[in-house]
Amino acid sequence: MTDTLVPPDSSETAGPSPVEATMPVPPQRRLLPVVTAPPVEDNELFDAFRTATERTRSTGRLVFGTSVNVRALGELLVEKGIITQEEFDASRVDAVEAVQEQFVDAGAGVKLAADVVDKYEIPPEVLPQIDCAARIPVCKAACCSMRWALTEQDIMEGVVQWDLHDPYANRIGSDGWCAHCDAGTKGCTIYEARPAVCRTYDCSKDDRIWSDFENMVINPELFDEDGRIRKPMQGEQRG
Repeated sequence: MTDTLVPPDSSETAGPSPVEATMPVPPQRRLLPVVTAPPVEDNELFDAFRTATERTRSTGRLVFGTSVNVRALGELLVEKGIITQEEFDASRVDAVEAVQEQFVDAGAGVKLAADVVDKYEIPPEVLPQIDCAARIPVCKAACCSMRWALTEQDIMEGVVQWDLHDPYANRIGSDGWCAHCDAGTKGCTIYEARPAVCRTYDCSKDDRIWSDFENMVINPELFDEDGRIRKPMQGEQRG
């Protein structure tokens, strides 16, 4: 995928007034005004491009070296009659998951949500019915500190910001919360354009946040002494 987000110009986001971000949408869909996160600085862009270059080189070396080793070993084993070609092919299938984990640990490739769903077409009846306003004073919008991958729809819209050093994971601010989470109210500043995962996530089934959901008892291990998320949470956990 060659499409990337274009960060907002700092001169356009100066001042306290909201900035309208235009999203490419079908003709019948109303353009939605959203408040953008703080603009990306030039030095952050430079560091991101440098990271991308280093990651590409690292990935290339990893792929080339691994391919050479695997091919040489496989051909040698088949040639000596230790295994058959069919056995070798079957073992390659079993190794896919392990290699994928190795690539993730090495920082190779990019993150992209595999599930394809139009976030604007999700039926209201499948959305979780949770009184977030009543719970935010207790949970501090802990779900908005989670790390997850954007969908192609999110990327093409150019509204949801992603981590320039870890494409296309959602961008987390220095406070540990999503870049679009208001620091004061913990409300979403791009609510109408929020990703599908934010719309469908159900915290009632996530014991990382609630020890007792019904009685609003927070997991005591969730926050540290300074009120920050103790451990970064990866994606959604279902009970």
